[in-house]
Amino acid sequence: MFVSLALALAAAAEPAVHQEPAPGGGTLLVVEDHRVPLVWITLAFPVGTRNDFWYHEDLDWFWDFALRAPDDSPAVAVSPFAALDVSGVHVTTHRADLPETLASVRELLANDLGKHAIKGYRGYMSRSWRQRARSPSFLLEQALARAFYRESDPRRLPYEAPRFKVKHTDNLVRARSRLFATGGWVLALAGDVTASDARDFAEGIIPDASIFPPGSRPVPEVAPLPLSKGAAPVVVACAGTTEVLHALSRPGLAASDPAAHLAIIADHVVVRTLESLLRKGRGDSYVVSTDGLLAAYPDVYSLRSTVSPAGAVAHGEAIREALARFAAEGISATQLEQAKKRLHLGTLRDTESPSDRAWSLIAGRFRHLGADDLESRLSGADLGDVNAFIQRFYDPASFVRVAVGPPDWVKSTATSSR
Repeated sequence: MFVSLALALAAAAEPAVHQEPAPGGGTLLVVEDHRVPLVWITLAFPVGTRNDFWYHEDLDWFWDFALRAPDDSPAVAVSPFAALDVSGVHVTTHRADLPETLASVRELLANDLGKHAIKGYRGYMSRSWRQRARSPSFLLEQALARAFYRESDPRRLPYEAPRFKVKHTDNLVRARSRLFATGGWVLALAGDVTASDARDFAEGIIPDASIFPPGSRPVPEVAPLPLSKGAAPVVVACAGTTEVLHALSRPGLAASDPAAHLAIIADHVVVRTLESLLRKGRGDSYVVSTDGLLAAYPDVYSLRSTVSPAGAVAHGEAIREALARFAAEGISATQLEQAKKRLHLGTLRDTESPSDRAWSLIAGRFRHLGADDLESRLSGADLGDVNAFIQRFYDPASFVRVAVGPPDWVKSTATSSR
C-alpha cells in the first residue's frame, strides 16, 4: 500500500505555476499541487526591518502582536513574519476551509487595534524583553548588532529595550494603510488550489487605495546604512550560561552581489574545512556553523561555535589559525564538485513542496535574485574564481571576535589580557 502511494505521488504531474496582476497593485502567484488537501497562503510586502518606517510607525507592534488569528480561526496555522527586506503573514489551511480562511485573513488585516490590545502588547513586550535579556544567544546577537550596526541604523532597534510608544490606534491604522498602499506586494497560494480559487481569495484582500485615511501615503524607499567594519573584540558576561558562545564576524554580501554564487560555495565548504583543520591541529572536535552570508542588503556574517570556558581561549586561537589556512589554501577541485552537487540537491529539496516553491519565488522577487540564474551560476563556477573569493573574503583580519560567557570567565579573560 505504502509503495503504491509513493509511486502514485512520484508520478503526479509537475506542479503548475501561474502568475498574474492582483487587484490593488500586487501580484497573484499560484502553485498548484493537488496531492494533499492543504493550502499554504503567504501575503508578503516589500517592506521590512531595514525601513525606519517599520519602527517609527510601530508596524513592529502590528506584525508581532495584532496580526494573530483568534482561537476559533479555521486556519491550521497563522504566522506573521518580518525580515530585513520583506514582511507578511503565512497561513496554512485545509482545502475545505478556504472560504472561511479568506474571511478570517481579511478580518486580521482589518484589525481594529483596540486600546485593550495595546495594553496587552505592553505587558507582552515587557515579559519578552526580560526573558531575552537573560538569554546567551540573544546577548550574542545584541553584541553583534551593536558592533556592526550604526546607532542610527533601524536594525539595532530589536536589540534595545522596547520604547512602548504606541498610545493611540489612529497612528497604527494610518501606518498600516501606508504599507498597503505601497504596492509591490505578493499574494501566493500553493497546494490544493486553482487559479480561480486564488483570484477569489485575492479579491478585496487589500483595501482599495481610495478608502485609505487622509494623509496616508506609500512607505518611502530607503537606502540601508552601510555596516561598520566592527571594532575591537567584544566579550559579554551572561549569568545564565556555563558555556562560551563564540563568533568571528564580518559584513556579509547583498544577494544581488555578482560574487553571491562564489560566496554560497565557499560558505558551504568552510564549516567542514574548519572542523577538519581544527581536529588535525589541536586534537579536539569543534562544531562550527555560519549565519548571515547573504541578504537583500549586506548583513552580519558569522562563523559561530560553542565551547567550554576552559578551552575558549585556545579555541579562539585555533579557529583564527584554521581560517587563515582556509583563506590561503582555498578548496580543491574535488571539494568544488562535491559542493555543487550538494547545493543542487538542496535546491531540489527546497522546492519539493508547493509552499517552499512559492516562497522561493517570493524571495527571489524581493531580493532581486532569480533562482534559475543563481543555479546556473553555481553550476558554472570556476575553481580559480572561488579561491580568489575565499582569499579575499575569509582573510582573518576582516573578522571581529564576539563572545558571550559566564561572568567568572569574562573576568578572568579581562585580567589575563591586561
